[in-house]
Amino acid sequence: MACEDTRVTARLFAEHGISTPLIRHESHNEAASTAGILELLDRGESVALVSDAGTPTIRDPGERLVREALAHGHAVIPIPGASALLTALSVSGLPAEPMTFHGFVPKKARERAAALGGLSPGTHAYFCPARDLRAVVEVLVDLDLGAKIAVGRELTKQHEAWYRGSPSEVLEALDENASRGEAVLLLALSGAAEVCSDEALTEALRPLLTRGVRSKDAAEEVAKTFGVRKRRVYQLALQMKGDS
Repeated sequence: MACEDTRVTARLFAEHGISTPLIRHESHNEAASTAGILELLDRGESVALVSDAGTPTIRDPGERLVREALAHGHAVIPIPGASALLTALSVSGLPAEPMTFHGFVPKKARERAAALGGLSPGTHAYFCPARDLRAVVEVLVDLDLGAKIAVGRELTKQHEAWYRGSPSEVLEALDENASRGEAVLLLALSGAAEVCSDEALTEALRPLLTRGVRSKDAAEEVAKTFGVRKRRVYQLALQMKGDS
C-alpha cells in the first residue's frame, strides 16, 4: 500500500485490523518511491495508492506514479472515493458546467488578485486553506465581479460548514471557526463582457503605461473600450508595473 503519510493510513488500518505493508509516497520522495513501486509492479505485485484525504493525483501525490505506471504497461484501476472538488460542486447550487478547476488559490496577494480578477464566465473551483478564506473573500469583494460563491469547509467531516451568496454576504457570515481546516471555494461568473482575454487587455494597456499614464487612468480607458470591469484591468496594470 502506497500512502501519503504512513502514520495516517496506519491508524485507519489499525481500526479495521488490516496488516498490509505500507510504503510512503509523497511529494518529497516521489521519484524514489515511484521507482520502488514500479519494481514491485514489474515483479507482478499489486500496489494500492491512497492519500490522507480527498483523491490521489487531485492536488495530492500520485500523478507521476500513475503516468509512469501506465507508460510501463501496468493497469491503473480507480476505486471511487471522496473528492472534495466534486462533493462541493454537487451541492454548491452553482452551475456544474462549464467548470474550471484551478488548484489552490495563489498565496501572494498580487498573484491572487490578478488570478481572480481575470476569470472568464463559468464556474471556477479552488482549494483553499481555511485560514486564508477571509483574505480571499475580501479580494472578491474588492474586485466586485458580480460573482456568486459557495464555500464548503471541512467537507464530510464532523465540523462541515457552508457559506453561500455574494462575496460580501459570505464575508459577513464567516465566523471564528471559519479559519479551521480546509475549504473548497467555488465562484460563478456570468456575462459576455469578461470573455476578453488578459492578453488583449495587456496589449491595450502597454502603450498607455509606456507613455506614463497612471495605472488607474489607463485601466479606466481600457475597461471602457473593451466593456470589462475596471478592477480587472487595474489589477493587470499593477501586475505589469510589478513585472517591469
